[in-house]
Formats: sequence, structure tokens, C-alpha cells
Amino acid sequence: MSSGRSSPHVVRAVLLVLVLGGTGCAPIVAPSGTVDVQLLAINDFHGALEPPAGSNGRIGQVEAGGVEYLASHLATLAATNANTVIVSAGDNIGATPCCRECSTTSRRSKR
Repeated sequence: MSSGRSSPHVVRAVLLVLVLGGTGCAPIVAPSGTVDVQLLAINDFHGALEPPAGSNGRIGQVEAGGVEYLASHLATLAATNANTVIVSAGDNIGATPCCRECSTTSRRSKR
């Protein structure tokens, strides 16, 4: 008596035929050329909207740091390649001065 269910062996065999049989159906097309991709990555931004004060906010004699400086440089670099991808590895907000202030205020209000 059949339960109406396929055995696992039959299912595996059908999947194997579909996978292996499908590999010969599509022609392999050689790439027509290469594409130069530029990957710009940032991490540990920590919500630094403003540049740091004092000598930590300079590269040589140039005021540096903060979101304007970062955005300016990313835009300049991205303009050099239409195939630019900008990614972030994380830690963009944590440990920001804003978050520390918010958490301090929150802790005080709970007391």
C-alpha cells in the first residue's frame, strides 16, 4: 500500500538528474572583458559627526575628521570610477558622544 509520499531516495535521484542535467543545457559564455570595480570600505566611524578637537583633528596642517571630511573623500574617490561600491564593516554609531550622552541621561532618569 502506498502512502502517497515519495521515498527520500527517489527525491534525491530526481534532484540529482535535474542538477546534473541542467548543467549541460546552458551554453558557457566567455566574459567579453573585465570591469574595474572600486570598493571603498569604512568601519569604526562611531558617529564622529564633528572632527576631533586639537591635534587629533589634523592630518599635517589640514583639519580632518568628521562626517564632512569622510563624505568629501568618499565622493572624490567614487567620482573616479562609475563602478564604485561603498560599504561599511560596522560600528558606525556605537560609542558616539551622542550615544554616551543619551545613555547617561537615560541612566540618570531611571534612578
